[in-house]
Amino acid sequence: MKKIYLLLMVALIYSCSVEDDSYLEYGDVHSLTGSAVENDDCSTVNAGADASRTITQSKADAISGVDQVRQLYLNLLEEGVTRDGEFDPTIWSLINSYNGPGTYSTTYTITEGDCSDSVELTIVVVPNGSSDPTCDLTAGADASRTITQSKAEAITGVDQVRNLYLNLLGEGVSREGEFDPSIWSLINSYTGPGTYSTTYTITEGDCSDSVELTIVVVPNGSSDPTCDLTAGADASRTITQSKADAITGVDQVRNLYLNLLGEGVSREGEFDPTIWSLINSYTGPGTYSTTYTITEGDCSDSVELSIIVVPDNS
Repeated sequence: MKKIYLLLMVALIYSCSVEDDSYLEYGDVHSLTGSAVENDDCSTVNAGADASRTITQSKADAISGVDQVRQLYLNLLEEGVTRDGEFDPTIWSLINSYNGPGTYSTTYTITEGDCSDSVELTIVVVPNGSSDPTCDLTAGADASRTITQSKAEAITGVDQVRNLYLNLLGEGVSREGEFDPSIWSLINSYTGPGTYSTTYTITEGDCSDSVELTIVVVPNGSSDPTCDLTAGADASRTITQSKADAITGVDQVRNLYLNLLGEGVSREGEFDPTIWSLINSYTGPGTYSTTYTITEGDCSDSVELSIIVVPDNS
């Protein structure tokens, strides 16, 4: 009887042990399978395809500053790929390794949680005169202009300073590019005679090109070897609202502003904002200003013209 009881106890313990092991085994496999599926879901992290661009040495040499070099590589990325990844080698390493024509590659990696993906980005620098199979976009040649301190200090407002630099660009170059340093930075850095340079970059799709634009400010009385073109001094006129309301037509408004110019200043310049914009912005008493720019060859000069409209009983 005791033997039978002992045998039953052993069988019961063995049966329970097998069931527990089976349950644990199933639980472990299920847990591992679920974890593997969860950790393998990285399909949304995609750095795109490898990409490259070929540029001439002169274009490469004109690209200055770590931000411009970084942007050159980032522009190779496909649309939608985050620009917050990491470069290996770094941008600084690429800059320090540059020694003219050659191939400069870096691995760009994006990471989200435990997932990551990489793409190889390459800039191929070819000798000047070689064909550029990637882009024919051009910002033109580096340009500069020298002005006296009095002329520089007569240029007021961010739009006038922007136009001063934009007027250095060649014909046909887009005016929608970016300045580095920015126009505001140039204004804030102004301390009188000196050299004020900025890199102007235009971009179309995956293509970009840059040019260095420089304004050299010399002391009053110094010769200006670049230009003696002048649009004169800023000018304004005050008229009553009834007189302003009686001026109809774009030609009349244009003449109202042109009559503010000094004698001998060309009347073939450009207004910014345009005459149409001034007409459309008119709402009665107030100040209506525009920057008038004249250009001859590589030389240009600007002046601010203002019409001040006051109530009739003023």
